[in-house]
Amino acid sequence: MKIGHMRDMVTIQKSTFTQNSHGEEIQTWADYITCWGEIIPTGGREVYQTSIEKAFGDFEVAIRYTSSEISPNMRLSLSGQTYNIESVVDIGNRHREIHMTCNRVIS
Repeated sequence: MKIGHMRDMVTIQKSTFTQNSHGEEIQTWADYITCWGEIIPTGGREVYQTSIEKAFGDFEVAIRYTSSEISPNMRLSLSGQTYNIESVVDIGNRHREIHMTCNRVIS
């Protein structure tokens, strides 16, 4: 891990459910962890769903190890853009760095 490459301020957000005035559950996102990270584009793809074309960008995100639990049901926010976390790996189980595989809907 090269600390100098971690130039992006990353916010990991956790999903919470609240009720509105009508008693309906609404999903909201709360900031969970904010730290420096490195964003590495790894590819992209296009998908056709019900005659709508969607483009996805795939990214690898590296951050320093944190004892706070990070899971794929969380998301990542960076410069106003939202990334879905697909997997979380503690590299070598050494508690030094965490790599997350993420994707983002581009269009």
